[in-house]
Amino acid sequence: MICPGVQIIDQCLLWGRVQYFEWFRPFIKLFDEPLYPNIEFFKDFALSVELTVFFKALSLMKSPPSLMGLVEQSYRSYHEDIWKDKTECINELIYHIRSLLRNKENRSLIRARNKRIAKNLKSCRKLTEMLFEKYGDLSVLHIDLAIKPLKQDLEHNHLTDLETAFHSHQNLEQLKGKVAQLWANRRHNHTLQHIVGRILKFEHSIKKGFYVHAIFLIKSHASHDLQPSCKLEITRQWLQITQNKGCTYDCYLASYPSNNIGYGLNENTTVREKLMLSIEYRCKAQKFFIFKLLDSKEYRTLQKSQCPVSIAN
Repeated sequence: MICPGVQIIDQCLLWGRVQYFEWFRPFIKLFDEPLYPNIEFFKDFALSVELTVFFKALSLMKSPPSLMGLVEQSYRSYHEDIWKDKTECINELIYHIRSLLRNKENRSLIRARNKRIAKNLKSCRKLTEMLFEKYGDLSVLHIDLAIKPLKQDLEHNHLTDLETAFHSHQNLEQLKGKVAQLWANRRHNHTLQHIVGRILKFEHSIKKGFYVHAIFLIKSHASHDLQPSCKLEITRQWLQITQNKGCTYDCYLASYPSNNIGYGLNENTTVREKLMLSIEYRCKAQKFFIFKLLDSKEYRTLQKSQCPVSIAN
């Protein structure tokens, strides 16, 4: 078999040692116990090609793959059936996954997805570069915008029940409308007028429901930092728009790749790269699975403001 994940070495009669190949090591914990995935859990999600292939490969197996009991580098005695069944089962799963991924249709779907991701990233990179060119130094604000769930939504929040009103099309439309209103209010708000660009990623979680991760690019000011005042004003406006039913979250407090992105972006190449890594993270966030409502062609989960007119023009 090409590229197996595990093999038995130094075998003598019933004795031997388990050896994992380097490429397979990150996946060992996945097989610590037999895999019995409940595919029904994913019925409300659009799955990536890789996940679809993984579940398909599992369905082709006669028994669930497991490495339980096979300790690497431990020279010990096993019954021959344990050697054979466990190692061959894992390597058979690997074979099925690789075969399915080489399928022409699957390769085409992966290329199309990667092309979309690259297009989104290129578009966001162009926006930020043109903003840097026009305004010079910028500061960046990462903030989540959401509508607080009702008490009954929190009490009835079963992992496999996503057909409640809390996860409904209506709630997504409501969120989109509130976000559009916030951006429209910027035109008549002295503080928010310092925001010169935005990148929005509509997301969904079982606990939060629908929410927006917003990246706001803010003009620098010679005498003081405008980021804190913009953050406070966004929060104030959001509470007003949602009639105190909304909430915001400062993503600098989380362990996202957006951490430590702040000021002087035009001068600091490293910090600018951190911004692009954060944007790239957002572009790839839907790579594995996404709530079906957000996967609809009706919605653009990643939205950005228009590029400014070039100085050269």
